[in-house]
Amino acid sequence: MRKRVLVSTLLFLVAVIIGLTMALVWSPEPRDYLTLGVGTIALLALVQTTMSSTAATINTELNKVAEDRKKYGWSIVLHPDGGSYVLRNTGTVTAKDVKLVVPGERARAAFLQHEGEVGPTIPYNQSKGFRADFPWTSRGTEIQIDWLPDGEAKRRTHNDVVQPTPDRIAEYESRQRQKLDDQRANEDAQIERYAAECRRLLIELATAWGEYCEDPTERKKMRVQALVGALPTNFVREIGYQVDVTRDYWGIDQWPPEVWTPDSTDDQELLRRNAAMIELAWNLRQVQIPKFVEIDLSQSPEHWYRINHAVYGFRDQVRGRESGEREFRDGQRDREQRLRTRRELQEFNKRWEESKAARQETASGDEGSKEASGS
Repeated sequence: MRKRVLVSTLLFLVAVIIGLTMALVWSPEPRDYLTLGVGTIALLALVQTTMSSTAATINTELNKVAEDRKKYGWSIVLHPDGGSYVLRNTGTVTAKDVKLVVPGERARAAFLQHEGEVGPTIPYNQSKGFRADFPWTSRGTEIQIDWLPDGEAKRRTHNDVVQPTPDRIAEYESRQRQKLDDQRANEDAQIERYAAECRRLLIELATAWGEYCEDPTERKKMRVQALVGALPTNFVREIGYQVDVTRDYWGIDQWPPEVWTPDSTDDQELLRRNAAMIELAWNLRQVQIPKFVEIDLSQSPEHWYRINHAVYGFRDQVRGRESGEREFRDGQRDREQRLRTRRELQEFNKRWEESKAARQETASGDEGSKEASGS
């Protein structure tokens, strides 16, 4: 618009200049001025027509370019599973024989759920999944889309950059770690269920065995036999021996328990009388409930890994109770607490001495000032 106004103004000024020149050089007649005016108007009309035609042509070309841009369009997004991509036809024309080209010798891209040499047809506003693999040594995220628009004879290409897929090795390792964690959690849960069931059966067996020892009837014996048979074969072997239930064999020089105290007749009698209870307590220690609270300074005794540990542990426990002696132990937590307390006390004493020295220095300075003032 500005260009048209500028050209029209320029032609009008030229016509005025010509008219003034004609008036100064010679004496023209009125018809000469009329001819000049008509010619100027005709020239202006011609210029306007030419410029309008040019503008219309430009607008047509721009509209065609805009329409072409709408006809051809693609978008690539990463699939939610993280292992493939989604190619979407965002244009207004159906794309035929769509092919994917990835630069590089070992790079490749292929559509999912499609076979054959001819590429798939993707109508406008529809999508197609594909997988792209790039070399390990290259980031290789550039991809070219080659297709034939519907109703046209010339193929077109479009270059795009895809979002890299997650690291497959890292993803595999993460899945394996999660799988191992789940497997370990399941195994721990199974072990806990196994231990809980063993604890329940052992506690019931302790009650049934005590009742059977007081009144050895067939009914009570059968209950003891049932509980012993329900437990693992390496549990309560002595009780199983007493009620005729098959159990695992003891090792050589493992049983009876008095073989562990050959020099003490009293200890042998104590162990022989409590042999079944010693083994039952040993089995309970193997499946005992773990400690949940350790806020105190108590120290755990040694674990009874073998039957001889249970034999010696029971003997020492009974002899200590009979003599009135208790065993006290200085554990790691006790030592750490004492070290912290000693360190805090040393820091407090150090601060106290520094404060005391500062007060003495201040007092000495005040006395010196008073003596100087008196003199």
